[in-house]
Amino acid sequence: MQKDVVQIARVVVVHPSLWSEGLRSAFRLAKNGWWRTPPFLPLPGEHYWNFRKVTVFGGDGTGQLDDDQVLGYLRWSKHMKPRP
Repeated sequence: MQKDVVQIARVVVVHPSLWSEGLRSAFRLAKNGWWRTPPFLPLPGEHYWNFRKVTVFGGDGTGQLDDDQVLGYLRWSKHMKPRP
């Protein structure tokens, strides 16, 4: 998961229009009580992250994310917010 987190952060950093959505997504996916255990970052739990990768790649979820997938998810998420 650490490799995926570094890749996601690298993609988000170079797209300022997606910074806020990147943070919202991090907190939305974070495991409960993430602030109580090192590294004190809003990261998803290992089992949940593996489940999400299985739903994306199938099989055992060992596929590798690419930058376009990360950007696609963040853009989709940004536009799917309910409007007042």
